[in-house]
Order: sequence, then structure tokens, then C-alpha cells
Amino acid sequence: MTSYLNSDPRTLSESHQRQLKESGIAEEAAASRGYRTIRHRSEVPDEFADWQRRLGLLVPTYSPDGQTSGYQLKPDKPIKRKDGSKPKYETPRGSSFTLDVNPLMLDEVRHGDGDLWITEGSKKVDSLASCGEPAVGFIGVWNMAVPKTKGTVPLSCWRHVSLMGRRVRIVFDADARTNPNVQEALRRTVKMLEGLGAIVLVVYLPAVHGDGKAGVDDYLAAGGTVAELRLMAAPYEPVDVGWERMSQDEKLRAALEEQRADWWGTDWNQIVGTGEKPHWMRGYTVRDVEEAMLRLATRGGKVTPQGVQFTAGLRTIADEAGKGKPATGKAIRHMEAEGRILIHEPDGGRKARSYTLLAGRAHRYHKGGQGSARVDNATPELQACDPCGNGLRAPDVPRLRWSAPAQHKRIVRRKQRVADRVRTVSVVVGEDRPRIERLDPRRGAIVDYLEASDGRAMLQEICEVLGIRRSRDLRRRLLPMLEEAGIIECEVDVVRLTAAWGERLEEERHRAGEIEAQERQKTRHDEERRQHRENGPEPPAEKPPPLMGPAKVRKIVDARGKEELAARIEHQRQKVGITAETFVFDKLKALGQIRLALLMEVYEDAGGDPWDIPPAVRRIGCRVERLPEFENRQFLFPPAEGAA
Repeated sequence: MTSYLNSDPRTLSESHQRQLKESGIAEEAAASRGYRTIRHRSEVPDEFADWQRRLGLLVPTYSPDGQTSGYQLKPDKPIKRKDGSKPKYETPRGSSFTLDVNPLMLDEVRHGDGDLWITEGSKKVDSLASCGEPAVGFIGVWNMAVPKTKGTVPLSCWRHVSLMGRRVRIVFDADARTNPNVQEALRRTVKMLEGLGAIVLVVYLPAVHGDGKAGVDDYLAAGGTVAELRLMAAPYEPVDVGWERMSQDEKLRAALEEQRADWWGTDWNQIVGTGEKPHWMRGYTVRDVEEAMLRLATRGGKVTPQGVQFTAGLRTIADEAGKGKPATGKAIRHMEAEGRILIHEPDGGRKARSYTLLAGRAHRYHKGGQGSARVDNATPELQACDPCGNGLRAPDVPRLRWSAPAQHKRIVRRKQRVADRVRTVSVVVGEDRPRIERLDPRRGAIVDYLEASDGRAMLQEICEVLGIRRSRDLRRRLLPMLEEAGIIECEVDVVRLTAAWGERLEEERHRAGEIEAQERQKTRHDEERRQHRENGPEPPAEKPPPLMGPAKVRKIVDARGKEELAARIEHQRQKVGITAETFVFDKLKALGQIRLALLMEVYEDAGGDPWDIPPAVRRIGCRVERLPEFENRQFLFPPAEGAA
């Protein structure tokens, strides 16, 4: 292909020519890449699976090793996956991941010492190549390293890229500030490249024509310059994704402000959940779990008609809330029972659930009536001190854990198999541990309120927040432990945070073993995640068969009873011969019904005692009815339904 503007039908269609032009890709760079329009499924390379073979734009890819090549296909109509996603590009199923360069810049990438650009996707690589800039592209932001190594093992083709002492500028799409997945991929890429000896700078692209996901190709095509990109480059600094998202998304910001106001205005002592009555421990656990969900929704939520929806695993929520998995799972069920959230089960496998946080009118509607109207009942002081009032942050106070009860060793009797016999032995279970007193989530709620109120509040205000009727109960039961720890100081009816309250709080958490417990939990959860990635999702469990229902059960029982009766009669026939029971059974089987008196006469003519018939009828369970149309004479019918 000499030029991507060539109208030869063997090269590019007009629509694909426009796409490359809109991405700022020069003819020489496009020709070197070898873009091609797929007009028939037979033209798709054999590397693609049959279900991937679609009409579209074929994009060859080239590794920095100068030998390995591959393909990507951009279908004109993206292929929908089971989870509802529609990827823009298709990569041959089962192919290995490689880096990508434009052949025009291969020598500069391999041996040059000038600036090198790192980006995502072949079109962005070609856009930079069109400006004379060498670039290396990932086929997806996560594919800079060997899969399942968390970015710690670089792809083998990095060996062919000159990196030692070279200045490298990473320029991902404009959503790098607002997408937590892209931000994490960026962090790992920076760490990996620095480990390979590069001097790494990061460029955060602005939105282009209102597109928050625009790439460097869109930026250059819109009139941006490489010189401007160089000026935007800076050493990597972690970005608060939640702050960025809420500062750019007014709808999300407004929705989460309403959610946060609802959270502040809730009386957590009155949470019933799945229990029979409210319990304050249940309520404050739900409080911390919901606050963790709000922070997760800030980083990855989206606004829906019902509220704010986000996706997170149970382990992630538990780590964020400072609770164990069992307690977090129970709290989520309580929230669902209260109508505070909706739970969306994944399509299959062991994917994470999605949750919709219901707030305001959506929440009260879901409750089926008045609900608790928490937002409406929140005091002006509560709404004014809302830490999310500026829409950009959540409480800085860590979520606290409940006190750990005392634990004692106990001896249990267990059976053990020794050689060829089983014996009972005594086993010591557990260990002695005294009760560990902790600040607990109730006192954490007090610190939340004080921190949000600029470090000072009246006793009565705190009572309103916690749902405590008498301020003296608050003063006697909850505040002394915070005072002793040096976190607060009280003066008459005023409560203040001390100057070093943050350090004192961390010291108290360390003394009570909360930090150590949280680190152990995170380590355990990371190991469980690693095993999940290595072993893959479990096959879906077989669904239990549906209940048969009383009608079907009765039908099965009747059929079984008839089979047993027939077997019993046949056994009697073979063992004894013709009896009154076998005689009755045979006649009813042949005729369906018969008059009782006539049956007795027939049996007498056959040489039997006619008075043996009535007992036989009862033993078999025949149905006896008087029929008015036959002068109320008694007729026999086969055994009634359900009789054996």
C-alpha cells in the first residue's frame, strides 16, 4: 500500500481513510504500518477465531525485536461480550502479548537515546511517528508485563528497547486521572520502567472537544503539538481518582453529595436489617461499610436512575471498611433489607458483584413509602459540616474495629484413626488471650463528626448525630476513652480534637492491634486473589432441580403405589396360585369396574368362597361406590388415588 488515501479497493475504504486522517496519521506512517480494510470474512487472517472474523479495519502490529508481528482487528460493528461490553479491537484468541512500534521508528526505538514515548494502541503510536517521535505502544494498558505478575516481570521484547538512562514520557488517554484501573496500570508501568533504568515522566492529557477518554492521536489531530506535550510532562505523582472524577463529573458529584448527606442524617441505632429489632452494634457496622462503599463509588461509580452504581469485591469492601469478610457480608445484607442498596449478581463465574447505593427519593421509594426521610430531617449543622459538602472528599478518619473478646484455651475430644483402629484423643484448641478494648466504630463516628466540624462541636450536636438522648450518657460512656488517648479534650459542653489527634489515633490503633489485624487481613485477601487469578473462576454450580409441587408428588406416589400392588399380587399368584385378591385384581384390570354381587357370583362359579371377596377388596384398597343409576347397587373400582 503506497498511500492510505489510495482509492484502490484492495487497500482502505473511504471511512477507514477518514479514521486515520482524523487521528493525525501521515500517509507514510500508515503505509509503513500496512492498514487494510476487511471487506469479506475470508480476508481475516487465520489467527482469529471464527467468531472474531468480522468486517472492519485490520491493524498489523510489530514487536521491537524486529521479527515478531501480529494483528488487531477493529470491527465496523463491535462484538458484544457476555458481560455486555463491546471492545473496540479484537486480538487473536490465544495470542501472546507483545509491544508495538511503527516500522519507520524501529531503529530509533531499539538504538536511539532521545526521548521515547509510551502510549496505548497502534494508532497512537503511528500518530507520534507521523510527528517524527519514536513510540512504544501497549495492546491494552495492562499488557506492559507478563500476565498475572502485577507488572513485576517485563515482557521479553523490552530487551530490544533502549531504556537505560533514556528519558521516557508516558502518555495514556485522558481518563488516566479518573479511571482507577488506568491509574493503577500507570503506577505499575512507571515502577517497571524505572526498574529498567529509564527516567520516567508522565503526561496527563486534557479532554479533547469534551471527550474525557481522548488519546494522544486525538490531541495532536486537534491542533496540539509535541512541544506542548513535553511541557506537560512531569515526574509521576499518584492522583486522587475520586477527587478528579467528582471535580469533572457534576452528576456524580451531586449524586454522591446527596448520598453523603443521607449517610450523615441516618440514626444508625435504629437499623433493623435482617434482625427482629434495632441494635446499635449492627447499625454502626453498617455505617462503616456504607461509608466504604461511598468512597469506592467516588473512585469507580456511575450515576443511574436509581442511584450510584459501582462494582467491588467483598474483600475490597471489607478492607476499605476495616471489617472482616463475614461482618461485611452481613452488613451488606442488612443494607439490602433496609432498602439502602440494590445488589446486582454477576452474570457468571466468580466476578465481583455490582451495588447501587439508593439515596433520597430513590431510597424512600424503594422502602415502599415514607422510609426514614433522613436527608430531610438532617439539621442545618449536619449538612453544613458534611465532609463531602465540597463534593471532593470523604472523612479522613480510618474505620475502627470493635473490641476483641477474651479467648481461652479449651480441650475438645476428637476421633483419630491410628493404624487400623479409631481412638478418641483430647486436643487443645485456641489460645489464652485477654479482652482487647478498642475505641470501636461509635467513637469513630464522634471523631468523624469533630473532624468534619473543623475540630470542635457541642455535646448536644454529637448526641443528635449518634442518636443519644442524654448528653450525660455520652459524657460518661464514650468520651473518657477518647480523652485518655489524647484524641479529644472536653471543656464544659464543648468537645475539641487535640492538635495531635491524628498521631494519637494511630497510636491507639497500634496499641489495640487494629493496624496489625488489618495488615494480616489484607495479606490474606491478596493471597486469595492470587489463587483466584491462577486457578481461574470455578465452574458454575449446577442449579438444584425445581421443587415438584404437591400435585406432581401425589402423582408419583400414586404410580409407585400401583406398581407395588401389582408386584404384590404377582408374587402371591406365583407362590399360592389363584386367590380372592388375584381374582379381584385381574377382573378390575380387565373390566375397569364391576358390580360387587356379580363379582362374588363369578368367583363362586369358579370354585371359590364368595365371602372371601369383601376382605380381599379391603386389602387391595378398591374403591366401592353405590351408583344411583343402577338402583344404588355397590360397584367396585380400582384402588383410590394414593392407596397402595
